[in-house]
Amino acid sequence: MSDAGVPIIDPTADLVNGPGFGRLTVQEVYDQIEADLKEGYDGLEGFSRPDKTVINQNIAAGYLARFYLLSKDYTKAIQFAEIAKSAGSLAADQLLDGFQYISNPEWLWGADINGDTSSIYASFFAQMQSYSPVQKSAIGVTPGYTGQLGHHRTVDVRLYNAVASTDVRSNWFGPDNGFIDQPKEGQIYNYKFYDDTFFEADYVYMRVAEMYLIIAEAKASSGDDAGAAQELFDLVSTRDNAYTRSTNSGSSLMEEIKLHRRIELWGEGFGLLDMKRWDVGLVRDFEGTTHPNSPSSFFNIPAGDARFTFQIPETEINLNDAITPADQNQ
Repeated sequence: MSDAGVPIIDPTADLVNGPGFGRLTVQEVYDQIEADLKEGYDGLEGFSRPDKTVINQNIAAGYLARFYLLSKDYTKAIQFAEIAKSAGSLAADQLLDGFQYISNPEWLWGADINGDTSSIYASFFAQMQSYSPVQKSAIGVTPGYTGQLGHHRTVDVRLYNAVASTDVRSNWFGPDNGFIDQPKEGQIYNYKFYDDTFFEADYVYMRVAEMYLIIAEAKASSGDDAGAAQELFDLVSTRDNAYTRSTNSGSSLMEEIKLHRRIELWGEGFGLLDMKRWDVGLVRDFEGTTHPNSPSSFFNIPAGDARFTFQIPETEINLNDAITPADQNQ
C-alpha cells in the first residue's frame, strides 16, 4: 500500500499557475476513495430514486462493497453487498434476454437507452454483440463492428468448456450457430449480449448477481467456507438446477467462486481488476487455444507484470510540475 498511486487534485487550488500535485501512496488514494464513497452513501440516506437510471443508497453500497473487496476489508464488503443486494432479485428466466432491458429485476443500476441517447456505432452493443436474431432476420446482418466487420469478442475455450451443460449460462457462449457474420473456425462466440433494436439496448452497470459473488468471495477469504458455499449455491442454483452446494473448502472453494464469477460477469468489465486482485496472469498461448495467432494479442502476461498497470499519460507528465518521466510506472 506504500507504492505510488495517483495524484489527488485540490479543487480549490490554482490549477493554472499553482504547483502541481504529485503521486500519493496507494493507501492515501484508497483513503480518499473510501471517504468519498462513504460521503456519497451517507448523503443518499432517505432518497427515493425515480427509476434505475439514478443512483440511490443501494448503488452507493454496491460501490462500497466493490471497494472493500478490493481493499480486503471483507466484513464491510459483506455488509454493503447485502445492502445493495436487497434492491434486486435473481431472475433466471430473464438471463437469455440479451442483457438489453433495464427492467430486468437482476439489474440494480443501468442506462435506459433510446433513439436520443444511443451512440450507434460507438455503443457497447456495436462492439459486443455477435448475433442479433431480430436484426439478422430483418436486415440480413447483425449491426456493429462484430457483425459487419467480423471483429467479434470471443470467449476462451477453457471457460466455455467449464460451464455445465445444465447451466442456463451455457447458452451465452458457443461456436458459430450458422448466423455469425465472417466466422472463424474454432472460435467460441458471445451470445450473452444482443440487441433487438438498432442500438437502443439498455446498458447494465450493476447487477444483483455481482453482490452474491462479492459476499461469497469475501466469506471464503475470511475463512467462512460454509457461508461462502451457501452464498454461491444461492446464486448458481438459480442458473443450474443440477448444481449442488459445494463441499470444497479453502483454495478449492475459492477457485470455484472465481470460476462462477468469470462465467456470470463475462463481458461486464471486471476481468482486469479481478486478475490483479487474485494475482493471476493472462494465458492465451496454450494447447488447444482458440485465441487468434496475432502478434498484437497472442501472448502470455505473468501475474504482477507491469502491463497490468496503466501508464501515466504523457500529457500529465508534461503539464504537471510535480510529476516527471521518472515517476512513470515501470
